Amino acid sequence: MPEMRYEDEISLVDLWLIIMRRKMLVITIFLFCIIAALTFALTQPLTFSFTTIVNVGSNENGQPFESLETIQAKLEEILIPNIRVMSLDKKKSSDEENMIKVSIPTNAIAIRFETNGEEDDYTKISSLHGSVIESLKKQYKEQIRSVKSRLEGKLQLINKQLDDLNVQSSLPVSGKVSIEMLMLMDRRTASISKLEQDKQAITAQLSNLKEPSSFLSTTRSINPVGKGRKIIVIVAAVLGLFLGLFSAFFAEFLANVKLREKVG
Repeated sequence: MPEMRYEDEISLVDLWLIIMRRKMLVITIFLFCIIAALTFALTQPLTFSFTTIVNVGSNENGQPFESLETIQAKLEEILIPNIRVMSLDKKKSSDEENMIKVSIPTNAIAIRFETNGEEDDYTKISSLHGSVIESLKKQYKEQIRSVKSRLEGKLQLINKQLDDLNVQSSLPVSGKVSIEMLMLMDRRTASISKLEQDKQAITAQLSNLKEPSSFLSTTRSINPVGKGRKIIVIVAAVLGLFLGLFSAFFAEFLANVKLREKVG
């Protein structure tokens, strides 16, 4: 056991001596990787996340036309693929940065669009998100029109009935008022009250009926997203160190081979 420890210790010392003899090679390769990484990182444009929060619209009861999960699936599988997405860079139309990611914010009745792009791409991405929202509107346009037409028809009928009852109530009463007439007046008053309640309910339903729209205009993230420059440099430093050590040991191996050939 002592001999094995001694051999291991000598082996580690030998490795250290090799590194010291080839330290200029290690340092050169290490610095080359760092400089190359810095050059690459500094020449790459910063990527930001552009977000649009979408109000999915609501029916006459104030609820979404469909569940948020269904709307998300419809967007991802039908609407977005069917839109001819004009790439920010036509040569990179398949890049992930030009895609729209759809998600559901926590505790919110809304859908979130996210697209990555450069700082100057705000207008194009905002327009792209707007196109998807317009496509979503078309999905519920006929449903909204049908419900709105039905509710407005009811409201028109109620207004006509209220006008007729109000006209009847405004007519002067001549002679002695009988019990039947009092009962008729009470029923008329109750009918007016009921119609007014119905009118308020339908008006509220019409107010609840909303088409999809964006809560706010598209916003850009404050900080860049994706692979940061620091990460690129750190990875390059680790890679440069390993390449430098490997090159040092390989150079030492070649030197020993040549030496043995000369001796032989």
